[in-house]
Amino acid sequence: MTLTAMLLAIATLAAGPAKNSTPIDTGAPATRACAAPARTGTFRVVATRVNSTFSRPAMLVLENINGCLEITFVTDNVAPVIIDQLHVSADTVTGSIKLDTGAAEVALQFNGATVSGSIHQGRQQWLLEGRRTS
Repeated sequence: MTLTAMLLAIATLAAGPAKNSTPIDTGAPATRACAAPARTGTFRVVATRVNSTFSRPAMLVLENINGCLEITFVTDNVAPVIIDQLHVSADTVTGSIKLDTGAAEVALQFNGATVSGSIHQGRQQWLLEGRRTS
């Protein structure tokens, strides 16, 4: 591709949509469904492999964002991840997280000021135990 053609293509893309363009209806709902926050706060947890060969301190941050429950899993040496596809049933919350090695399933059980649960990714499994700090 010549330099002139490349510059023309970049200028066309950078110009954005034409003024007379019509938006495409994708059929997607305007708002996403979300789990109502039954609880919020910060929980300090320890994630331990099932065989107890490795453990790592972490935090679960439960927030009420625009009336929806948002949970963030924070640990050292890894970027924080949001637990997606939340399903809340009484004191149990399930969802999924995206790790560098792929998707993993999360299950959390709240009992007053404590939390326990697990993270499953293929054959890997970590157990979570902790308590509320705020």
